[in-house]
Amino acid sequence: MCRSGHGAMLRIHLHILRILLFLLFSSTVVSSIRCYECENGVNPACGKYFKAYQFKAKKCGDGSPYYKCALQRQTESDGYVGIARVCYEMGTLYGLNETDGCREWTNEIGFTALYCFCSTNLCNKGNNPSLDNLLVMTSALALVYSFLFH
Repeated sequence: MCRSGHGAMLRIHLHILRILLFLLFSSTVVSSIRCYECENGVNPACGKYFKAYQFKAKKCGDGSPYYKCALQRQTESDGYVGIARVCYEMGTLYGLNETDGCREWTNEIGFTALYCFCSTNLCNKGNNPSLDNLLVMTSALALVYSFLFH
């Protein structure tokens, strides 16, 4: 009888886990992504030591799946580092790999900048959004593990 009860409990936990995962992924697909938008040239709190509490998140693209959060970093010849956090409409910059992660891009007139893309709400808060996403995924996996094996 104990074995049967344990198996039933495991099935309930798996069912709950499936529902939670469905809600997590369906809400990401249905709603617009929200990103920080700012420039450190306008407000220094948008710079390297980002102060998220000073900015409101922007809802990007009215539900369009063609937006990501982005962080752009450009070092000027005088050493100044310009940082911008934006809602990025995919396809805006020709030839730029827009998959999640960071990469340098140079246009035809020699403008070079580092672009970091990410696909979850408010993920452009850090200096390297792809590392922030890694932390979120690790936490999610730990939660799944605790449901299944404890």
